[in-house]
Amino acid sequence: MILAGDLGGTNARLALYDARGRRRILEKTYEARSFRSATEVIRTFLDEHRGARPSRASLGVAGPVQGHVCKATNLPWVVDARKLARAFDLEKVVLHNDMIALAYGCLGASAADGQLLSGHGIPGTKRGVVGVVAAGTGLGECFLVPADSACVPMPTEGGHADFAPRNAEEAKLLAFAQEVHGRVSTERILSGDGLGLIHRFVLRDLGVRDDDEAATREADPNKRVVALAIKRSPAASKAVQLFAGLLGAELGNVALRGLTRGGLFLSGGLGAAVIAIEKTSFLDAYLAKGRFQAFLESIPLTMVARTDIGLDGSARLAAAHRSP
Repeated sequence: MILAGDLGGTNARLALYDARGRRRILEKTYEARSFRSATEVIRTFLDEHRGARPSRASLGVAGPVQGHVCKATNLPWVVDARKLARAFDLEKVVLHNDMIALAYGCLGASAADGQLLSGHGIPGTKRGVVGVVAAGTGLGECFLVPADSACVPMPTEGGHADFAPRNAEEAKLLAFAQEVHGRVSTERILSGDGLGLIHRFVLRDLGVRDDDEAATREADPNKRVVALAIKRSPAASKAVQLFAGLLGAELGNVALRGLTRGGLFLSGGLGAAVIAIEKTSFLDAYLAKGRFQAFLESIPLTMVARTDIGLDGSARLAAAHRSP
Protein backbone atom coordinates (compact mmCIF):
# COMPACT_ATOMS: atom_id res chain seq x y z
CA MET A 1 0.00 0.00 0.00
CA ILE A 2 1.24 3.50 -0.90
CA LEU A 3 0.76 6.62 1.19
CA ALA A 4 0.59 9.55 -1.24
CA GLY A 5 0.68 13.18 -0.20
CA ASP A 6 0.26 16.61 -1.73
CA LEU A 7 1.52 19.05 0.91
CA GLY A 8 0.74 22.57 -0.26
CA GLY A 9 0.79 25.92 1.44
CA THR A 10 -2.95 25.80 2.15
CA ASN A 11 -4.03 22.16 2.02
CA ALA A 12 -2.32 18.95 3.05
CA ARG A 13 -3.92 16.15 1.03
CA LEU A 14 -3.18 12.55 1.96
CA ALA A 15 -4.43 9.33 0.41
CA LEU A 16 -3.83 5.59 0.40
CA TYR A 17 -3.39 3.76 -2.92
CA ASP A 18 -2.91 0.16 -3.89
CA ALA A 19 0.65 -1.08 -4.46
CA ARG A 20 0.50 -0.16 -8.16
CA GLY A 21 -0.49 3.42 -7.41
CA ARG A 22 -3.60 3.26 -9.58
CA ARG A 23 -6.54 2.75 -7.23
CA ARG A 24 -7.22 5.32 -4.55
CA ILE A 25 -8.55 3.59 -1.44
CA LEU A 26 -9.26 6.57 0.81
CA GLU A 27 -8.23 10.18 1.22
CA LYS A 28 -8.55 13.22 3.43
CA THR A 29 -7.65 16.89 3.17
CA TYR A 30 -6.41 18.92 6.13
CA GLU A 31 -5.71 22.61 6.65
CA ALA A 32 -1.92 22.62 6.50
CA ARG A 33 -1.34 25.52 8.87
CA SER A 34 -3.24 23.71 11.61
CA PHE A 35 -0.27 21.36 11.95
CA ARG A 36 3.28 22.03 13.11
CA SER A 37 4.89 19.55 10.73
CA ALA A 38 4.38 16.96 8.03
CA THR A 39 4.95 14.28 10.67
CA GLU A 40 2.04 15.59 12.71
CA VAL A 41 -0.44 15.65 9.84
CA ILE A 42 0.61 12.18 8.61
CA ARG A 43 0.29 10.78 12.13
CA THR A 44 -3.21 12.28 12.40
CA PHE A 45 -4.19 10.70 9.08
CA LEU A 46 -2.89 7.24 10.01
CA ASP A 47 -4.41 7.42 13.50
CA GLU A 48 -7.79 8.17 11.93
CA HIS A 49 -7.41 5.11 9.69
CA ARG A 50 -5.87 2.61 12.06
CA GLY A 51 -6.27 -0.30 9.68
CA ALA A 52 -3.95 1.38 7.16
CA ARG A 53 -0.49 -0.16 6.83
CA PRO A 54 1.37 1.63 4.04
CA SER A 55 4.80 0.27 3.16
CA ARG A 56 5.96 3.26 1.13
CA ALA A 57 5.24 6.98 0.95
CA SER A 58 5.53 9.47 -1.87
CA LEU A 59 5.06 13.11 -0.92
CA GLY A 60 4.83 16.18 -3.09
CA VAL A 61 5.89 19.25 -1.09
CA ALA A 62 5.51 22.89 -2.08
CA GLY A 63 9.18 23.79 -1.99
CA PRO A 64 12.60 22.87 -3.42
CA VAL A 65 13.78 19.34 -2.61
CA GLN A 66 17.47 18.87 -1.83
CA GLY A 67 18.42 15.25 -1.38
CA HIS A 68 16.03 13.78 1.16
CA VAL A 69 14.96 17.12 2.68
CA CYS A 70 12.52 19.83 1.60
CA LYS A 71 11.96 23.17 3.30
CA ALA A 72 8.42 24.21 2.43
CA THR A 73 8.14 27.62 0.79
CA ASN A 74 4.85 28.79 2.30
CA LEU A 75 4.84 26.74 5.52
CA PRO A 76 7.22 26.60 8.51
CA TRP A 77 7.92 22.93 7.77
CA VAL A 78 11.14 21.06 7.08
CA VAL A 79 10.20 17.67 5.62
CA ASP A 80 12.85 14.96 6.03
CA ALA A 81 12.23 11.67 4.17
CA ARG A 82 14.53 9.59 6.37
CA LYS A 83 12.95 10.83 9.59
CA LEU A 84 9.48 10.11 8.23
CA ALA A 85 10.52 6.59 7.23
CA ARG A 86 11.75 5.90 10.76
CA ALA A 87 8.75 7.54 12.43
CA PHE A 88 6.20 5.46 10.52
CA ASP A 89 8.20 2.29 9.85
CA LEU A 90 8.14 2.75 6.09
CA GLU A 91 10.43 0.97 3.65
CA LYS A 92 10.92 4.11 1.63
CA VAL A 93 9.80 7.73 1.58
CA VAL A 94 10.30 9.74 -1.61
CA LEU A 95 10.03 13.53 -1.63
CA HIS A 96 9.47 15.57 -4.74
CA ASN A 97 8.41 19.10 -5.52
CA ASP A 98 4.63 19.29 -5.52
CA MET A 99 4.65 20.52 -9.11
CA ILE A 100 6.34 17.32 -10.25
CA ALA A 101 3.58 15.30 -8.61
CA LEU A 102 1.01 17.57 -10.24
CA ALA A 103 2.69 17.18 -13.63
CA TYR A 104 2.63 13.37 -13.47
CA GLY A 105 -0.97 13.54 -12.30
CA CYS A 106 -1.90 15.70 -15.30
CA LEU A 107 -0.16 13.30 -17.69
CA GLY A 108 -2.27 10.46 -16.32
CA ALA A 109 -5.54 12.40 -16.24
CA SER A 110 -8.49 11.19 -18.26
CA ALA A 111 -9.94 13.17 -21.13
CA ALA A 112 -12.90 14.05 -18.93
CA ASP A 113 -10.58 15.74 -16.42
CA GLY A 114 -9.26 18.29 -18.91
CA GLN A 115 -10.58 21.15 -21.01
CA LEU A 116 -8.73 22.02 -24.21
CA LEU A 117 -8.24 25.80 -24.35
CA SER A 118 -6.04 26.11 -27.42
CA GLY A 119 -4.42 23.93 -30.08
CA HIS A 120 -5.31 20.34 -30.85
CA GLY A 121 -4.98 16.99 -29.09
CA ILE A 122 -3.73 16.57 -25.53
CA PRO A 123 -0.34 17.45 -24.05
CA GLY A 124 2.15 14.59 -23.97
CA THR A 125 5.89 14.02 -23.93
CA LYS A 126 5.84 11.95 -27.14
CA ARG A 127 5.66 15.25 -28.99
CA GLY A 128 8.27 17.05 -26.89
CA VAL A 129 8.70 18.96 -23.64
CA VAL A 130 5.50 19.49 -21.62
CA GLY A 131 5.07 22.51 -19.35
CA VAL A 132 2.83 22.65 -16.28
CA VAL A 133 1.64 25.79 -14.48
CA ALA A 134 -0.49 25.92 -11.33
CA ALA A 135 -1.79 29.05 -9.65
CA GLY A 136 -2.74 28.39 -6.03
CA THR A 137 -1.17 29.47 -2.76
CA GLY A 138 1.97 29.90 -4.88
CA LEU A 139 2.67 29.92 -8.60
CA GLY A 140 4.18 26.58 -9.57
CA GLU A 141 5.93 25.95 -12.85
CA CYS A 142 7.77 22.86 -14.10
CA PHE A 143 8.64 20.88 -17.21
CA LEU A 144 8.60 17.22 -18.19
CA VAL A 145 11.41 16.46 -20.65
CA PRO A 146 11.17 13.34 -22.84
CA ALA A 147 13.98 10.82 -22.37
CA ASP A 148 13.95 7.44 -24.13
CA SER A 149 10.69 5.68 -23.16
CA ALA A 150 10.05 7.83 -20.08
CA CYS A 151 10.48 11.49 -19.15
CA VAL A 152 12.69 13.50 -16.82
CA PRO A 153 10.97 16.01 -14.52
CA MET A 154 12.50 19.47 -14.32
CA PRO A 155 11.27 21.42 -11.28
CA THR A 156 11.69 25.19 -11.30
CA GLU A 157 11.06 28.18 -9.09
CA GLY A 158 9.91 30.19 -12.10
CA GLY A 159 6.99 31.68 -10.21
CA HIS A 160 9.49 33.65 -8.11
CA ALA A 161 10.96 35.39 -11.17
CA ASP A 162 10.37 39.15 -11.38
CA PHE A 163 6.95 40.32 -12.52
CA ALA A 164 7.37 42.11 -15.86
CA PRO A 165 4.58 44.49 -16.94
CA ARG A 166 3.72 44.59 -20.63
CA ASN A 167 2.12 48.04 -20.81
CA ALA A 168 1.53 51.29 -18.89
CA GLU A 169 -1.45 49.93 -16.96
CA GLU A 170 0.50 46.90 -15.76
CA ALA A 171 3.42 49.19 -14.86
CA LYS A 172 1.03 51.03 -12.54
CA LEU A 173 -0.01 47.67 -11.07
CA LEU A 174 3.66 46.85 -10.44
CA ALA A 175 4.16 50.16 -8.63
CA PHE A 176 1.07 49.49 -6.52
CA ALA A 177 2.25 45.97 -5.66
CA GLN A 178 5.71 47.31 -4.75
CA GLU A 179 4.08 49.55 -2.15
CA VAL A 180 2.59 46.44 -0.58
CA HIS A 181 5.35 43.86 -1.01
CA GLY A 182 8.59 45.59 -1.98
CA ARG A 183 10.01 43.16 -4.53
CA VAL A 184 7.23 41.78 -6.72
CA SER A 185 7.49 38.32 -8.26
CA THR A 186 5.02 36.91 -10.77
CA GLU A 187 3.75 34.73 -7.93
CA ARG A 188 2.64 37.83 -6.00
CA ILE A 189 0.33 38.74 -8.87
CA LEU A 190 -0.97 35.38 -10.07
CA SER A 191 -1.35 33.37 -6.87
CA GLY A 192 -2.11 33.74 -3.17
CA ASP A 193 -4.05 36.99 -2.76
CA GLY A 194 -3.06 38.12 -6.26
CA LEU A 195 -6.56 38.68 -7.61
CA GLY A 196 -7.51 40.51 -4.43
CA LEU A 197 -4.42 42.70 -4.84
CA ILE A 198 -5.37 43.53 -8.42
CA HIS A 199 -8.89 44.35 -7.26
CA ARG A 200 -7.54 46.80 -4.68
CA PHE A 201 -5.36 48.35 -7.39
CA VAL A 202 -8.36 48.81 -9.67
CA LEU A 203 -10.38 50.42 -6.88
CA ARG A 204 -7.61 52.85 -5.91
CA ASP A 205 -5.46 53.66 -8.91
CA LEU A 206 -7.93 53.23 -11.74
CA GLY A 207 -10.83 54.76 -9.82
CA VAL A 208 -13.32 52.06 -10.82
CA ARG A 209 -16.02 51.28 -8.26
CA ASP A 210 -18.01 48.15 -7.59
CA ASP A 211 -21.78 48.50 -7.86
CA ASP A 212 -22.47 46.41 -4.78
CA GLU A 213 -19.63 45.48 -2.44
CA ALA A 214 -22.11 43.49 -0.34
CA ALA A 215 -23.10 41.31 -3.30
CA THR A 216 -21.12 38.39 -1.89
CA ARG A 217 -20.23 37.11 1.57
CA GLU A 218 -17.12 35.27 0.41
CA ALA A 219 -14.30 35.73 2.91
CA ASP A 220 -11.56 34.54 0.54
CA PRO A 221 -10.48 37.66 -1.43
CA ASN A 222 -10.00 35.80 -4.70
CA LYS A 223 -13.37 34.02 -4.53
CA ARG A 224 -14.97 37.29 -3.49
CA VAL A 225 -13.67 39.12 -6.57
CA VAL A 226 -14.78 36.26 -8.85
CA ALA A 227 -18.24 36.30 -7.26
CA LEU A 228 -18.50 40.06 -7.77
CA ALA A 229 -17.32 39.75 -11.37
CA ILE A 230 -20.00 37.14 -12.07
CA LYS A 231 -22.50 39.76 -10.88
CA ARG A 232 -20.81 42.17 -13.35
CA SER A 233 -19.50 44.60 -10.73
CA PRO A 234 -17.22 46.99 -12.69
CA ALA A 235 -14.08 46.92 -10.53
CA ALA A 236 -14.17 43.16 -10.04
CA SER A 237 -14.76 42.61 -13.75
CA LYS A 238 -11.78 44.81 -14.57
CA ALA A 239 -9.63 42.97 -12.02
CA VAL A 240 -10.57 39.58 -13.48
CA GLN A 241 -9.84 40.87 -16.99
CA LEU A 242 -6.38 42.04 -15.91
CA PHE A 243 -5.67 38.78 -14.08
CA ALA A 244 -6.76 36.67 -17.05
CA GLY A 245 -4.47 38.58 -19.40
CA LEU A 246 -1.51 38.30 -17.04
CA LEU A 247 -2.11 34.58 -16.54
CA GLY A 248 -2.33 34.00 -20.28
CA ALA A 249 0.86 35.98 -20.88
CA GLU A 250 2.72 33.91 -18.28
CA LEU A 251 1.53 30.64 -19.87
CA GLY A 252 2.90 31.88 -23.16
CA ASN A 253 6.20 32.78 -21.47
CA VAL A 254 6.48 29.28 -20.01
CA ALA A 255 5.84 27.76 -23.43
CA LEU A 256 8.65 29.82 -24.95
CA ARG A 257 11.11 29.20 -22.11
CA GLY A 258 10.65 25.44 -22.32
CA LEU A 259 9.91 25.25 -26.06
CA THR A 260 7.01 23.04 -25.03
CA ARG A 261 6.26 21.23 -28.26
CA GLY A 262 4.46 18.61 -26.17
CA GLY A 263 1.99 21.22 -24.90
CA LEU A 264 0.97 22.85 -21.65
CA PHE A 265 -1.19 22.00 -18.67
CA LEU A 266 -2.80 24.71 -16.54
CA SER A 267 -4.01 23.57 -13.13
CA GLY A 268 -5.86 25.23 -10.29
CA GLY A 269 -9.36 26.31 -9.42
CA LEU A 270 -8.65 30.06 -9.56
CA GLY A 271 -7.47 29.89 -13.15
CA ALA A 272 -10.54 27.90 -14.11
CA ALA A 273 -12.86 30.41 -12.42
CA VAL A 274 -11.17 33.37 -14.12
CA ILE A 275 -11.04 31.77 -17.56
CA ALA A 276 -14.74 30.92 -17.32
CA ILE A 277 -15.36 34.67 -17.17
CA GLU A 278 -12.53 36.05 -19.32
CA LYS A 279 -11.40 33.32 -21.70
CA THR A 280 -10.89 35.76 -24.57
CA SER A 281 -8.56 38.02 -22.57
CA PHE A 282 -6.61 34.96 -21.41
CA LEU A 283 -6.14 33.48 -24.90
CA ASP A 284 -5.37 36.82 -26.56
CA ALA A 285 -2.52 37.40 -24.10
CA TYR A 286 -1.33 33.80 -24.33
CA LEU A 287 -0.99 33.99 -28.10
CA ALA A 288 0.43 37.54 -28.27
CA LYS A 289 4.06 36.49 -28.73
CA GLY A 290 4.83 38.10 -32.08
CA ARG A 291 6.62 35.76 -34.47
CA PHE A 292 5.98 32.82 -32.12
CA GLN A 293 2.19 33.09 -32.19
CA ALA A 294 2.03 30.30 -34.77
CA PHE A 295 4.08 28.05 -32.48
CA LEU A 296 1.69 28.66 -29.58
CA GLU A 297 -1.32 28.02 -31.82
CA SER A 298 0.19 24.66 -32.79
CA ILE A 299 0.56 23.19 -29.29
CA PRO A 300 -2.24 21.91 -27.02
CA LEU A 301 -3.05 23.94 -23.93
CA THR A 302 -5.27 21.99 -21.54
CA MET A 303 -6.77 23.10 -18.23
CA VAL A 304 -7.10 20.49 -15.47
CA ALA A 305 -9.21 21.91 -12.66
CA ARG A 306 -9.11 18.88 -10.34
CA THR A 307 -7.47 19.97 -7.09
CA ASP A 308 -6.50 16.42 -6.08
CA ILE A 309 -4.60 15.50 -9.24
CA GLY A 310 -1.25 15.81 -7.42
CA LEU A 311 -2.15 12.80 -5.27
CA ASP A 312 -2.43 10.64 -8.36
CA GLY A 313 0.95 11.91 -9.51
CA SER A 314 2.60 11.14 -6.17
CA ALA A 315 1.22 7.59 -6.24
CA ARG A 316 2.37 7.17 -9.82
CA LEU A 317 5.89 8.25 -8.88
CA ALA A 318 5.99 5.85 -5.95
CA ALA A 319 4.83 2.93 -8.06
CA ALA A 320 7.47 3.70 -10.69
CA HIS A 321 10.21 4.07 -8.05
CA ARG A 322 11.14 7.46 -9.44
CA SER A 323 12.75 10.05 -7.22
CA PRO A 324 12.96 13.42 -9.02
